[in-house]
Amino acid sequence: MTTFTSDDRENAKKLVEEAPYHPGYEDAAMGNSLAGAEQQGDDDKDYKEALRNKDKAKADSTLNILNANFKYFGYGYMNDPHEAIPPIEPTFYSFRTMVGLGFWFVLLFILGLIFILRNKLDNKKWFLYIAIFTIPLAYLATQMGWIVAEVGRQPWVIQDLMPTMAAVSKINTSSVQLTFVLFAVTFTILLIAEIKIMLSQIKKGTNEGRVK
Repeated sequence: MTTFTSDDRENAKKLVEEAPYHPGYEDAAMGNSLAGAEQQGDDDKDYKEALRNKDKAKADSTLNILNANFKYFGYGYMNDPHEAIPPIEPTFYSFRTMVGLGFWFVLLFILGLIFILRNKLDNKKWFLYIAIFTIPLAYLATQMGWIVAEVGRQPWVIQDLMPTMAAVSKINTSSVQLTFVLFAVTFTILLIAEIKIMLSQIKKGTNEGRVK
């Protein structure tokens, strides 16, 4: 049965003091939402146990309590209070990396626009090199965004109602592996084709085929 002790809250408080600032985490760690979560988890389990034992009176009584605290329904799936505390550091640093790269892209676009308007872009080789090396950063920013979205919402699929552990698809592992392999093969073929096309165009140069 899930219990949220004073030691748990003291440990959570220490984590809050040591971790970077993050809205919402302190409330969870200090027990503002976990206080109701503890009772809700117990009520949910008591109701299920009463149903199994066919104790209608207890089931009805527990169901009323469960409905009154339904907003914490998802905590009934948890066995440890610490499961309700989200991963903070990956979300914190991923978000700031994503935003920092976004500002970098904006700055790069502004400089590029200025050079184009002044007809000086061809003479700015340093800028062209920087632009080329910035291409992978766009993919990095995208991945950082996914980390913020997927790690930042843990452990919830629906806040306080459905944790990720209750939303896992019950499909065969082989189905996931087959899908992964098909996508990997398809995109590898597309990558090879794209690289060949780019190399072909590079070899032709910029002047070949130009209308005079």
